[in-house]
Amino acid sequence: MAGKYTEAQKKATTEYLKKLSSISIRVKPEEAEMYKNAAKQAGISLREFIITAMNEKIEKMQEDT
Repeated sequence: MAGKYTEAQKKATTEYLKKLSSISIRVKPEEAEMYKNAAKQAGISLREFIITAMNEKIEKMQEDT
């Protein structure tokens, strides 16, 4: 049931977003489509796909040092 966006929801969202940082990247449209498709195939969100890839890269770099 879609309803109104209440003031309490607005406040809760604002407080939640204050705890997060935003990272923005620009990619070619065909790259964006490739990443979206890979995430979909993996059954995860694009956000989770990107974060997992970054964490795996960091772990590998730490192992190599």
